[in-house]
Amino acid sequence: MSRHRLTLAALVALVSAGVLLTAGCGGGATVPPNAVAIVDGQQISRAELDARLQQDKVRSKAQNQAFPLAGTSQYQALQLQETAYLVKIAQIEQDAKRRGISVTDAEVDKRVDQLVKQYFGGDKAKYVAALKSQVGTTPDGYKPVVRVQVLYDKIVAAVTKGIAVTDAEVQAYYDKNKGSAPYTTPATKTPRSRIMRHILVKTLPEANKLYAQIQAGADFTKLELKYSLDTATNQQGGTFTVTPGATVPEYDKVAFSAKTGSVSKPVHSKQYGYFLIKPVSDVKPPHTTPAVTKTFAAVKNDIKATLLGTKKNDALKTWSDELTKRYADKVEYAVGFAPPAAATTPSTTTTTG
Repeated sequence: MSRHRLTLAALVALVSAGVLLTAGCGGGATVPPNAVAIVDGQQISRAELDARLQQDKVRSKAQNQAFPLAGTSQYQALQLQETAYLVKIAQIEQDAKRRGISVTDAEVDKRVDQLVKQYFGGDKAKYVAALKSQVGTTPDGYKPVVRVQVLYDKIVAAVTKGIAVTDAEVQAYYDKNKGSAPYTTPATKTPRSRIMRHILVKTLPEANKLYAQIQAGADFTKLELKYSLDTATNQQGGTFTVTPGATVPEYDKVAFSAKTGSVSKPVHSKQYGYFLIKPVSDVKPPHTTPAVTKTFAAVKNDIKATLLGTKKNDALKTWSDELTKRYADKVEYAVGFAPPAAATTPSTTTTTG
């Protein structure tokens, strides 16, 4: 998948961090034929839903995914999902109006410029082309999506305004959690080890021939690179670090008993063949690395950001719950467009920075 396809996947979900509200009333006769829902008096038209479905179809094609056929359960589920999205947008817009929050054209244009710069290197032609091929719309047609994101960001700012984390809270969190990850790296025990070289061949005659050459002064490393069947070790320069139990027992025994720099006589392994083994370092004894706890100063800012994010998320969840209650009896759906009664809502998250 190209970078720009990934980019548009992110762009078309600009408001996915918003709050999906639970269903209000069920299907009702007061919803006109050309609408799919009414949100506190505001109609969600069938044309708006059809436009969203058409964009879904374009995105599916761009991502080489099958688009569900009309009349199937998958298509019905997509209709309900997009209807819920449009209802959510209406509720967010109405809540923003109640709070006196609005978005200017200049703010939308500024956000578009930021998106073009961030995802398309400032090339607006690529942005236009991606919208057409992957969303099925134009920059003007996409501005409402950007407007909603800017609006939602302003609501988030309003809901989380004044939220802060004190140094005392950060210290208390550190004191409670400093003994565990990610603030403390536990102690580790490292077994004895040794750096080795070896030549692996299939038959004993091959091994004896190479051993004789080495005893006569042939270069072990050159023979290893030329004849050894252990290509994985060869690709690492021929050396590897062995620890007890990491190899077959026959190899293990020689690896930790042979003199450094010496070459063993052929060592037979039923699993692999015949080894000529050469330790190239002394045995490194086992050792324990003690646990290490990061200092408060080193993690203070990270903890503060974590706690601030948690507080903001809690505030947004409270806002979401209150909005859900407010619209509990203010949403009416056309027959066939009401979400299932058991529908759940994804958590609302925000980032700090």
